[in-house]
Order: sequence, then structure tokens, then C-alpha cells
Amino acid sequence: MSERKWRRRSEAQWRALIDRHESGGTSVEAFCRAESISTGSVYRWRQRLLNTPTVTEQVAPSVLDLGVGGVNGGRNRRILG
Repeated sequence: MSERKWRRRSEAQWRALIDRHESGGTSVEAFCRAESISTGSVYRWRQRLLNTPTVTEQVAPSVLDLGVGGVNGGRNRRILG
């Protein structure tokens, strides 16, 4: 019986694996065989990463100009978010 060695990967490692697969042009099955990972894990992580914005994709909080006197040249701003 063959012995499997399980390896826990971080989100960053999965993101790198998924990126490498998408840029490689091979099928998921062939990529997984070469990397010794399950196809189910790739599909699950790909879906998870699609639903998780990266740091550069995160939206900055909205700013509301209250238009009343104060600091910043008479403009007070309130951050919403």
C-alpha cells in the first residue's frame, strides 16, 4: 500500500498553485497528478479564492463630506464602511 504524505498549504500557497495551473495550459487532472494534489482540492480552493478579494482588490472605505466647518479647510469627513 502506498503511503500518502499530507501537506497543509496556506492560502498564499494555494493562490500560487492555482495561478501556476491557469498560466500553464494543462488540464486540472494533469496538473494535479504532477503536483500530487487532488482535483477536488483544486476546485474547492479555486472557488474559495474567487470569492475572496486580494489585498489590491479590496475597496477603500467611502468618505462622506459633511460640509461643515472645522479642520481640513472647513471640511469634516466621516468614513463609512
